Amino acid sequence: MELEDIFQGNGFSVYYTLGRTESHLSPNEIIKLYRVDLLGIQDIGKIIDADPETIRQLLMKNGIPRRSRSEAARLNWEQGKLGGEEYLEALSKGAKKAVVEGRRSFYIQRPTSIEIIVSESLDSLGYEHTSQWHPPDYTKIYDEFIPPDTLIEVNGDYWHCNPKVYPDGPINEMQESNVERDKQKEAWAKDNKYRFFVLWETDINKHGATHLLSQCL
Repeated sequence: MELEDIFQGNGFSVYYTLGRTESHLSPNEIIKLYRVDLLGIQDIGKIIDADPETIRQLLMKNGIPRRSRSEAARLNWEQGKLGGEEYLEALSKGAKKAVVEGRRSFYIQRPTSIEIIVSESLDSLGYEHTSQWHPPDYTKIYDEFIPPDTLIEVNGDYWHCNPKVYPDGPINEMQESNVERDKQKEAWAKDNKYRFFVLWETDINKHGATHLLSQCL
């Protein structure tokens, strides 16, 4: 596909399927894939069979700023394209240093892939539940709340320092900070008479969330 095909507006016939009805792509639709659907340049190139540089030039021509390296890494991690350590390695040097030292965290506004799996498993098992539940009298958020008294945390191995994966304990300040916060959340839950469970990434991938939930609930 030539660059002019894109810049001329409606001058090419490309179809794609992205969880929706098959559609003809205009330049505005390509920009939407980047800005709204949060696809990367490489992914968009695959969808429309175009060189990534073509996509970059289209974005530049329309004044669309490129994502920073850290932002692109965060999105890839959220979408399950990077593991925890891979995500950290993909960050810029300054952002990586801040995360490792516990001075910066990347708040995940959308659920992680394993959180989605657990939420869907709860649905399939017929449980009423609330994801990202904020207790009315506590400052922290729990991944899942099942009325009347059950709290579930869905923890990534790297970010929360799974003791099965890191038997010698945290390897950096970020893990130390998360471990301490996790202890506080568990203590609050138990002090307030909640049933409290942690589902680890390794166990979810090995045994499946539905099996784990059936064992503990």
